[in-house]
Amino acid sequence: MLKRPAIYLLFPVALAMIVWLGLGHIRRAKAGGFATRFTEALNLRSSAELHRLVYSPPFLNDKSPVERDLLILDLLATEVSAEGMAILIRDGDFGSVLKLFPAEAPGWCQAFGVKAADCDAFRLQRGELTAELVLHRQSDASYRVLRCNDIRQLANPASSP
Repeated sequence: MLKRPAIYLLFPVALAMIVWLGLGHIRRAKAGGFATRFTEALNLRSSAELHRLVYSPPFLNDKSPVERDLLILDLLATEVSAEGMAILIRDGDFGSVLKLFPAEAPGWCQAFGVKAADCDAFRLQRGELTAELVLHRQSDASYRVLRCNDIRQLANPASSP
């Protein structure tokens, strides 16, 4: 008689774990899909699309909108490639920016005026190279790029430090 109530208690716990793990995979898949779309917009040099997908770095605030868009395109082109992004999405760790970058996340998020709790990230460490993609979750369940670094170098390890 005591075994049945234990089984009834285990079922909701097991179901909650399955749902929790599944939601993490769904969020990673959405973030990966967004990252691919972001890379495609960058390859097309679509400044209008990138303007919607990327936060402008604070150090560009004094530039004209056209100049800012061109600088963002050039900066991103040195940091991101489709091959590197595919490697980061496939092999990188994914999770809360606070979990993956505990020391850096508060400063990064504060610089853009967003809450770190609302940000996810991909991180991949290869030797001394750390590829980073930090994404801010928007209210419509989409993302916006907050930070990216050394993603291009994943596809070409010879050019990494």
